[in-house]
Amino acid sequence: MGDWPATLGHGKIVQYGISPSNSLGTSTTSGTANAKSPWTQLTPLSSISAHGFFLQILSQGLNDNLVDVGIGESGAVKVIVSNVLYTCGSIADQLFFYAPVSIAANSKVWARHQSTGSSGDTIYVSALLCAHGFLGLRPVSKFVTFGAMTSDSGGTEVDPGGTANTKGAWTEIVASIAIKVRMLYVAIGNRDLATRATMSLFIDIGIGASGAEKVLMSNLYCLSEDGGDTWTPQMFGPFFTQVPSGTRLSARAQCSSATINERLFDVVLYGAP
Repeated sequence: MGDWPATLGHGKIVQYGISPSNSLGTSTTSGTANAKSPWTQLTPLSSISAHGFFLQILSQGLNDNLVDVGIGESGAVKVIVSNVLYTCGSIADQLFFYAPVSIAANSKVWARHQSTGSSGDTIYVSALLCAHGFLGLRPVSKFVTFGAMTSDSGGTEVDPGGTANTKGAWTEIVASIAIKVRMLYVAIGNRDLATRATMSLFIDIGIGASGAEKVLMSNLYCLSEDGGDTWTPQMFGPFFTQVPSGTRLSARAQCSSATINERLFDVVLYGAP
């Protein structure tokens, strides 16, 4: 592993979007249910050239959310990561994941979101910009989202089926990916369910035509607990793989419960070339 002395700036990590006055991240507030909020600036001007960043999201509202990160000037913000699926249950939940997307020095970084909640729903967002990548990750210029549903601030619904502890049918997440994917993330959503019992999931991600799917990754394990009321973890990855452009991606699962509403969940996939 490389040696990146912080004193030379090579290993520098800078946190943006924090609010010392209330010990939270920068708040973004939605206007209308399932519609994107205005952009909120996280950085004045970034002080480093970043190979990637950690995105941190926190909320205390019982809602599903899709979060965008962008760079640029006010009125001309370019989305670099779109529709990050984030769900908050009855207990304050946090999403924290690494996006290997490069950000040039002196950039302005922004965030916005949409929510299933009514006007005034607030989440808190911050970003840790990293001057160097890690684990051999090279920065990318694209981070592509598959399966997000802006109509309900969630993802593609997957049903494990009516028989407990038995894999259900495959559900298509995207018919054909437009890029070759070398890094894949899997996000799990709550479908805006306010109450969820204790249960568990095994989730498979597959590739291939309908009826001829092959398992790409198997038995990703999720758990919900009575009182928490949401699936954890919310994000898996990155998984290092090789998925050609034009490939169909799908998901299936088994659940320890056969209860119709509670067994359902959402999936959104994120790919980097």
